[in-house]
Amino acid sequence: MGLLRAPDLYTVGVATAGGYGMANWHSYWSDYFQGLMPGDSAGISRFASQSLSNYADSLRGHLLLMQGDLDTAVPQANTLRLVAALIAADKRFDLMILPDRGHEAATSAYALRLCWDYFVRHLLGVTPPDPSMR
Repeated sequence: MGLLRAPDLYTVGVATAGGYGMANWHSYWSDYFQGLMPGDSAGISRFASQSLSNYADSLRGHLLLMQGDLDTAVPQANTLRLVAALIAADKRFDLMILPDRGHEAATSAYALRLCWDYFVRHLLGVTPPDPSMR
């Protein structure tokens, strides 16, 4: 959200199994925690205003999306819809689908190292150490 809604403030981000668009989310989650999603006074759906796909063209920083392919808590379609919007907006980003992993995919040692390496590379501007050399 930060990279797409506040691109002047955030330059690097890692998002894992995110709710990038509530319209294709489990209704019991979005309706329970956010209420029903009627349109605002301008007739714009609150689903549309919260969907990060609608802000894909504002990406200017470095974004890594990660998702477990067996995630039952967050539909993989959320990530893929954002991916499609980023591609349509001709934006560069990184994507890691973690096979045989569920919602906890980003807690694996591999995924955590990937996150830290991403920040080291894009915030510090240095190459992270090669794990095979440890």
